[in-house]
Amino acid sequence: MSIACKFSYMENQTFGDRLRALRKSRKFTQKDIARALNISAPAVVGWENNKALPSAENLLNLCKLLNTTTDYLTYGATSVSQIRENPGH
Repeated sequence: MSIACKFSYMENQTFGDRLRALRKSRKFTQKDIARALNISAPAVVGWENNKALPSAENLLNLCKLLNTTTDYLTYGATSVSQIRENPGH
């Protein structure tokens, strides 16, 4: 199972899709994200292309930077009930 399938259930959006959309809506470049998290720009590219996922620490920092929740970024869920309705995703 690919990362895209494993971490996607709402509107067929993947983790990378949600990350890219949030980043662009906040007017950040991939380099801005990389600098803020003290990581490489290719790491951000990998996340957006669903080739890798951030560490737990980077995920939390990414959510703070983008003013979102880990549930939304990881699962596309805006509430706990959405996660419960779609177990295993």
